[in-house]
Amino acid sequence: MKPLSAILIILTAIVSPLEAEKPGIPCPYRQAGSPGLPAFVYQEDAGEQAQSILEEVETGLGANDIERFSKHFASKVYISLLTGQKGYFSSEQSFFILRNFLRNYTPASFSYYSTNYEANNPYGVGTLRYSNLGKRGEAQVYIALARIDSRWRISQITITDR
Repeated sequence: MKPLSAILIILTAIVSPLEAEKPGIPCPYRQAGSPGLPAFVYQEDAGEQAQSILEEVETGLGANDIERFSKHFASKVYISLLTGQKGYFSSEQSFFILRNFLRNYTPASFSYYSTNYEANNPYGVGTLRYSNLGKRGEAQVYIALARIDSRWRISQITITDR
């Protein structure tokens, strides 16, 4: 056996277990589309990413600034509003629907009272204090994230009467 062949056999024996995947169980060391490189080399912690997005939503909703978090919208977002409007909308439509909603229900503040960053589907639930036609009100807001193309995206926004 030639020395180069022996080195290749040894390298194959070392690398193969890292890349081996059982059917239906992805290899924890590799991300789809990145053969041979460990996922931790270029992927930030999923819990931290989810927390960051939910914090941007909290800040943006409280300040009536949808642009702060709209970059995290999934390509289709399920929206359900206390006005009765609901359905799946593109990220662009979602931006305009929320902007129009918040023009009528002007936020005074928004804060979460329950969050989960570590779940398979992170979420935040909070209270939106708003003003509508001179009257103050409160609504419950539910924000859900979904993992899409190895990134967390906002997949659902529900705003209901409290």
